[in-house]
Amino acid sequence: MLLHRTLPSFLGLSNQIYSMRVTGLHSIYFMVMLFAAGCSEKKEQQRDYVQIPGTPVTIIPPEEFTLAPDLGGFKHNRLTASIMVQESPKDFKTVSSNYADSVQAQQGGELLISLPVVVDSTEAMLYKTFRVSQGLNFVHWSLVMKTQNHVLTVISTYLKQNDRELSGRVKEALLTTRIEKKATSKNNILSFTIEGKPLKQAKLLQGPSVMYTSNGEWNDQSIFQLSFFAGPSVDNTIIERSEDFVLGQLKNICADCKVEDNGITKVLIDSLAGYEIVSYRNDSVSHLRRLKYQVVLFDDIRYYLLVGTTSERYEENLATFRTIAHTFKRKRSVSI
Repeated sequence: MLLHRTLPSFLGLSNQIYSMRVTGLHSIYFMVMLFAAGCSEKKEQQRDYVQIPGTPVTIIPPEEFTLAPDLGGFKHNRLTASIMVQESPKDFKTVSSNYADSVQAQQGGELLISLPVVVDSTEAMLYKTFRVSQGLNFVHWSLVMKTQNHVLTVISTYLKQNDRELSGRVKEALLTTRIEKKATSKNNILSFTIEGKPLKQAKLLQGPSVMYTSNGEWNDQSIFQLSFFAGPSVDNTIIERSEDFVLGQLKNICADCKVEDNGITKVLIDSLAGYEIVSYRNDSVSHLRRLKYQVVLFDDIRYYLLVGTTSERYEENLATFRTIAHTFKRKRSVSI
C-alpha cells in the first residue's frame, strides 16, 4: 500500500499534494431512507467549529464527519469520504495552476467547477474535480486559499456514487473554513518527539507532523537546501513490512531517486524495526545533486516516516540526518 498523506509536495515532488490517495478509511456501502412525520418542522442541530490538529484551520464539518487527526482532517463515519488540510510553500498561482483543464486532463482527471469565492475575508478558489484512481471514481472539492506566507488547501474526497448525498454538504463545509492569523507551534499535538538540532523547527503540518530547516523558514529554497521531516502514516493501514514497501514510499516522494549501493539497511529506533535508505537525484531545474535520506519505522498498524533532504555537504548532512532520526521516540499520550 502506498504512503498516504504523510508527505505533501514540500518533500520535492510536484503535484503530490493533489495526487495523494484516500486510504485507511472503512468502506461501507448502503442507503438509508428516512421517513418521519413532521420532520420538516424539526430544526437541524447547530454544529460547532472544530480545530484540525497540526493545522491553523477550523471548519464546521458536515454531519457524520468526525475528527481524524492522522488524516489532518475528518473522515465520514460510514462512507469512503474525507476532508483534509494540506499546506504548500509554493505560491498561490502555482498551486491553482494544477487545477487547470489541461493539467487535469494530463493527469487523467476533469475539472467540473471553478469558482472564485471569499472565505474568512480572503479571496480564494473553489474547485470541483473528477478523477479515476485504482479503478474507482472519485470526486474532489478543493478550496485553495492564500495565507500570510504560503498556500493552504482544504480538500474533500469521496466516491462519485455518493456525489448527490455529499456534494452540497461538503461544499458548504469548506466555505466555513477559518484560519488562525497567528498560529502557534504546539508540539504537544505530535504523537512523537524528535530532536531536530542543529536544524530549527520550521512548521507543524497535518498528520500531525513536523518540518525542520537550517534557518527555520518554510519555503522551497530552505527545504531543498537542508531539511528534515517526521510524521506518521494514516492508521488502520495494513502494510507489508518489506524492502519493496519501503522502496515504494521512496518512489512516491522522489520518483527519480537512485538508491546507493548497499543504500538500504535495517534499523531499530525506539524499539521499532524499519529500514533506512540513502539515495540521490539530479534536479532537472537547478542541476544540483540532491541527497534524499529516508527511514520507515513500523508500529503495529501504522508507520512513521523520517525524511532528510539536502543539496550540499552530503556526508556531513547525512550524519546529521542519522543523528536526528535516532532521537525519534513515541509519546505515551498525546494532547490535542
